[in-house]
Amino acid sequence: MSDIYDISSLYSLDDAYSKPIYFEVFISIIVWTLWLLSGVGNVLVVIIFMRDRTLRNKVANRYILNLALADLLVGFNSLTIKNIWRYYGNWPFGKFICKMYVIVDYTVVCQSFFAITLISFDRFLLVTKELSYSKYQTKRMAWTLILSSWTLSFGLFGLPVLLYEPLTEKPVLKPYNITCYQHVSYLRDYNIAILVLTFIIPSAVLVFLNLAVFTNIYRRSKGLVRTRSLNLTESTSNSVDEQQWASPRNRGDIGPALETNLTQDSSAGGAGVSPGNSVRVANLSTRTKMASYRRHYKAAVTLSILVGVFLVCATPLYVFKCLLSFSGIDHDWIWWNIVDYMTWANSSINPFLYAVTNPKMRAGYKSILCFWKKSRPTRTLAL
Repeated sequence: MSDIYDISSLYSLDDAYSKPIYFEVFISIIVWTLWLLSGVGNVLVVIIFMRDRTLRNKVANRYILNLALADLLVGFNSLTIKNIWRYYGNWPFGKFICKMYVIVDYTVVCQSFFAITLISFDRFLLVTKELSYSKYQTKRMAWTLILSSWTLSFGLFGLPVLLYEPLTEKPVLKPYNITCYQHVSYLRDYNIAILVLTFIIPSAVLVFLNLAVFTNIYRRSKGLVRTRSLNLTESTSNSVDEQQWASPRNRGDIGPALETNLTQDSSAGGAGVSPGNSVRVANLSTRTKMASYRRHYKAAVTLSILVGVFLVCATPLYVFKCLLSFSGIDHDWIWWNIVDYMTWANSSINPFLYAVTNPKMRAGYKSILCFWKKSRPTRTLAL
């Protein structure tokens, strides 16, 4: 079998774009809605970060901003060009735009996967290294990881497209007056390497990090239940002791001299006077731990939703490319469109996930979209 598959049969353009008018209208509404949600939604995310200093100053939010920028490029590059391409049937933009479109599309899709992985890694560090988190995750470290992930994404997809034609003296693209797909992605060895580096390994890392986060949170919850039970028992026991302590008979048995000393110790701020003091301190510590547990649990659920939605959207593309690599069978053009748009749809969903799961993001959306509801300062007339 040839190293480069004959994919001319994949592109039956007459069949792909000669559907009934109602079908085309329906599909057009879907794809342009995805474009609108991706573009507007992620632009709003960037604006919110620019306006809110508290969001910018938090290291973890830099990874969210990184994902939003990748999603924004998906909307402006992939969805925009592909939607216009649909109406022409054949590729209308020429070789240079075709090459740039392919490079940006593959790079930002790969970067989205890496961005999700970085978000999961950050949450893993926050949960497992809570007290020393700031030691591991600094602003410089965050930007270093983000820039490294972009460099790796471009190296895996951009460089092969740029270097394939000069090195092999073969066209890197399909005839760009008909379609716009790179030959490089149909090289068996290259395709297998991409599947391993950009899907299998990141997926395994994502599963490990998220399971580790939930395991850590589960262990904390069991410890908190045990601590609360012990505190409740001690509180009940000490409430009886305090009642006995406060009874006049018991206080009289102590003697005037000792009673005076206790009063002086209490006024001086002694912590060992009342048996309930230690319980109150323990209860305060438990409440603090419970608040931390709830915060981590909510963030972990948010992350799992973000990861789950991404995997649902992106997995079909990699499965499809895997089938093409190992079977070499022809696939209908419609399936390419389905897996492409499923992958890009994730960039339209993420802004809604931010709004649903993050109160600050939700408030930022409201302040921008509901600007007319802002209260105007009232003028008062001096008498």
